[in-house]
Amino acid sequence: MGASATTTTQLPLLKRLWGNNVAEPLYKRSKFFAMAKKDTNFGGEGRYVVVTIAPTSGGSANFGDALNNQGATQEKRFFVQHRKEYQVFSIQGDLIARSRGDKNAVLNALEQQADKARYAFGRSMAQRAWGNGGGSLGRLDSTTTLTGTTLRLRTRSDFARVEPGMYLTFASDDGSSSTPAGTRDSSKQLQIILVARKAASGYAELTMSANLNTVAGITVNDYFHRGGDYALAMTGLPGWGPTAAPTGGESFMGLDRTVGDVERLSGTRVTGGGKPKEETIIDAAAEGHLVGIDGELVLWTHPLDFRDVVKEMGSKRFIDVKTDMASIGFRALEADGATGPIKIISEPDCPQGYFWLEDMAQIYFRSAGECPMLLNEDGAGKLLRASNDDAYQGRLGCYGNWFHENPGGQVIGSW
Repeated sequence: MGASATTTTQLPLLKRLWGNNVAEPLYKRSKFFAMAKKDTNFGGEGRYVVVTIAPTSGGSANFGDALNNQGATQEKRFFVQHRKEYQVFSIQGDLIARSRGDKNAVLNALEQQADKARYAFGRSMAQRAWGNGGGSLGRLDSTTTLTGTTLRLRTRSDFARVEPGMYLTFASDDGSSSTPAGTRDSSKQLQIILVARKAASGYAELTMSANLNTVAGITVNDYFHRGGDYALAMTGLPGWGPTAAPTGGESFMGLDRTVGDVERLSGTRVTGGGKPKEETIIDAAAEGHLVGIDGELVLWTHPLDFRDVVKEMGSKRFIDVKTDMASIGFRALEADGATGPIKIISEPDCPQGYFWLEDMAQIYFRSAGECPMLLNEDGAGKLLRASNDDAYQGRLGCYGNWFHENPGGQVIGSW
């Protein structure tokens, strides 16, 4: 008789697979997530982030004027709600039956699917950290031929965001607006068959499961999203610190950031204009000093931009960076800025051509429970019998979102 995946047998198997480090691949896939503060007590309907945009106004060298001019602090509130992220994997029933009670054989059968699910979850969460909440993974290049199956990426490095087998939907916008336009053709999905990271054309190209124009209304300016992600993704750093200043009438976490103080609600922006990147970093640090950035400063950028910084800096200092998971750390390039040393770290999902200078003490990932966790709130078991297949199914999930406690204390720059 084969070993059954009961509640009593499956937990020890999964513990042998992962121990207590279910989140380990997520830390490895995103240095930003690894360095951010964590809070697993994000309950209720949501949580406010209160930002003071002006202190009290009762100041003067003359007491009478100080008394007459006194006023309360001016504060604005963001209301951050939970967003969801899932990854589902399964193991076929006959593999369990053929194990003949050998737990090691069951373990081997589980390992491939379960570990790849954790990897995929980590990649998705890394993308969320560097997304604006709309869920877009990239955009079609204008040279894409819609009557064929080849989708050219407008930004070549966006190939790091996609995988063969992934299902995509298409839209005229990136999904981040408070009133998103919606997906094409009732969210019709096409599957990625092949990823050519550098095709003969010089572009990164995706081979899709059908001609692109089978999606009604698609254009060569469309954005693409993983199926189910459009306008439903967690909001990462480019949401809290957009590369372009917010414009009137927006609603970010329920707030129009143009009313009050745009920079204190969305950060300060600098433009490198193509000059040496080391100079741009020095300029960003000076701007950061003006707006009061302090603490453990980290400049995040895309690997291809990081490459240029390393080449430019004649004297290179690399330092070790620790995370809250003892087994995981990494190295950062260090530079001097107006407020002291700055760690420069690359992230594959950071938008190419831009950087974010941040005090990491202000950035939290808050979740209701661990992230990720094996979903088993009803106690039915961490592996469930699939309803439509002879298989046992595991489900990874997370309910949370990104928080910036001081969005005015950041500098967003373009190289």
